[in-house]
This record gives sequence, structure tokens and C-alpha cells, in this order.
Amino acid sequence: MKKFFIAFLAFALAAGNLFAEVTISGSVLEGVQVIGGSTQEDSDITAGHSLTQGRLWATFSNDEGTFGGLARVQGGPDGAAFNARLFGWWQPISQLRLTLGQDGNGQFGVNYVVGWGFHANDAEDYVAYNGYGFTRNAWAYAGFDVLGATLSIKPIDGLAINLAIPYTAPTAGVYAEAARQYNHIHAQAVYAISGIGEIAVTFTGSNNEITVTPKKDDPTDFDVSISANAIYGQFFLTAVENLSLNIGLKYTLPVTTEFPGIGDATYNTPIGAGFGVAYAVSDTFGVKARLAATFAGSKEQSGTTIDDPFHLGFDLMPYFDLSILKIFVNLGLEYTAAEDAPGAEAIFGWYLNPYITKTVGGGTFYAGFQLSSDGTKTAGDDLIIKWSIPVGLQVAF
Repeated sequence: MKKFFIAFLAFALAAGNLFAEVTISGSVLEGVQVIGGSTQEDSDITAGHSLTQGRLWATFSNDEGTFGGLARVQGGPDGAAFNARLFGWWQPISQLRLTLGQDGNGQFGVNYVVGWGFHANDAEDYVAYNGYGFTRNAWAYAGFDVLGATLSIKPIDGLAINLAIPYTAPTAGVYAEAARQYNHIHAQAVYAISGIGEIAVTFTGSNNEITVTPKKDDPTDFDVSISANAIYGQFFLTAVENLSLNIGLKYTLPVTTEFPGIGDATYNTPIGAGFGVAYAVSDTFGVKARLAATFAGSKEQSGTTIDDPFHLGFDLMPYFDLSILKIFVNLGLEYTAAEDAPGAEAIFGWYLNPYITKTVGGGTFYAGFQLSSDGTKTAGDDLIIKWSIPVGLQVAF
């Protein structure tokens, strides 16, 4: 790990001799669970070190602003280091931009408010419950975040056409079949309406197939994965002062695969729909909310159709800025309708998660309380409730 960071710094310093603008920054995040437990019988009261994360960034560009790049090294206590963000870009004219590499944060994402913008900080997503839950990406396009190439074209004011192609392979240096690579193209059109907001339509490609894999620990059981083309339609409203509203719909095209000796099987992935909203009532008080629903999904095989259950999730987070610290009241509900099977019941999940943040200079302290249930019950039909007290400390430079 130490050698990796030294090599990274040497690269960044060398880049400073070649590029006019070089910026180096970093952060360290430490998190612990002070104490936690569950109402499940015979469960232990637990505590422990939950998270250690260090990051180091270098961004650079030439004087003309036509070439540049970003490199991020991230590591933890086990000595592992990886680059979830490592890419270069070329912008010969303002209407055209090409990138090669990987941006783990995602390019062209349209998950405003519901995604990263809901908590907007690594430590908050650690202390905050459900930071990456069901309501985050059930319907909103999260962006292109794998190794590949992207091209952004802006032919007229307000319009952007974005294309992304992955160039990943099963093993480094091993080339995958070209058709399977290019099947995964992302194509997007975004139009900004001055003074009103933004409309985006995104297509994500796939191999369009169903894969069934026997489980290693139980050959009689199977994991089923679906690879299907999807279309996202979204609108982001900015016309109202202090209000951001993102609404959208995700439709996944049906997939049919022939299984020898069994026949055709068709899977209709549930439609996703939802919204995200953020409203700053004043400088000291605001509220955020996000909702997601999935419905109309089904599996068809040998003349039998099984409907997927309706699924609904809702997160609500009022927040208060008291100057000396910030208070967030993070609340959520999740509902899954009963499956079409004898004895099946609807499942209700919920969480209550107040937390505070205190920032001084480049450091922020986080502390919270998490109380939650995913609807799981004990053999005696008692609801299992989990609780914990996490704290975190982040230092950035």
C-alpha cells in the first residue's frame, strides 16, 4: 500500500512538469460501530471497527484545456488499493469531448436528488441508513461507471448526445467477443430547457439473455441473472426557486430464452417509476424525499405466468442547520406485496435514523442512531428489529 501511494505521488509530481494545472487532494474516513444489536433471540451485542478508507486524487489539464485527466487511489486497512476513477479526456472543441478509462462515480447520470445528492458525502452514507437503498436507482439512470470510452457531442445550445461503450474483459489482457462488448452501449440525449429544467432519454444495451447458474453449495438451487435492454425517461425541474424535482420512468424490454427440454422462458422486468425532491425552506431548514415503485413484472414459462410482487420504497429526510452542528432526521418505509403463493404475506420494512454532523475546517465528525426492520420475523412470528450507534470522522485536504 505504501509503495502504491508513493508511486502515485511520483506520477502526480511528474504530471506537474507536463501540465499547467495540477491539483492534488485527498481524504481519510474512519468509522466505528460503538454498539449495536438485534431483538432476535440469542443475538449478541456487537461493536467494532467498521470502515477505514483513504483516497488521494490528482487532476490535471493543459494550458489550452484540450487534454486532461483524473487519477484516484483508494485503499483500506488490508493494504489493497484500487482505482475506481482513472481516466483521460480530450476536448479539441467545446462541442466534442472524448474520455478513455473508468469513472467510478459515473458519467451522464440522471439520478439527481435520489442518488449521490441525497446524502452527498461518504461519511453520511456510512452513518446514514439506506444511503444506497431501493429508492436510489430503481428508476433513475445512475451513469456509465465501468472501464470504457465515452463521447459527448453538443451540436446546438442545450442539447447533448452522449455515447458510452464498455471495453471490459473477463481477465486483463483477454479480449471478449466484440458483439458482446458493443451490445452494452449506452446512448443518451439530454436537452436543457432554459429557466425550466432538463429532459433526458437514455438507452442501455445488454446481451438480452437469461442465465441460470447452479449454486455451488446446493446444485439443486439456482441463481438467475437477467441481461436486458432498458430505456429511461427523466425530467429534472429547476424552475422553482430553492426546489429541485427529479421524476422518471424505467422500462426494461422483455427477454426470452430457450432452455433445452424445458421450452421458452420470458422475463418481464418490473417497470420502475419514482421521484426525488429537495426543498430548502430557509438557510437553516430543508427537506429531501425520494420514492420508487416497481410493478408489472412477470415470469412466463410453459404456459404458466407468475407475477412479480409490487414494491414501494419511500425516504424522507428533514434537516436543520444550527450553525454549531447539522441535524438530519432520516426516515424510510419499504413495502413488498404478497407473492402469488399459498401463505405468502406482504412485507413491511422501515427505519429511523437521526444523525448529526459537525464540520470544522477540513474535518467532519458524524454520529447517528439506527433503528430498523426489513420485515423479517423469528420462528415465533416476532418482528426482528436491529439497532446500532455508528460514528465517523472524515478529514480532507
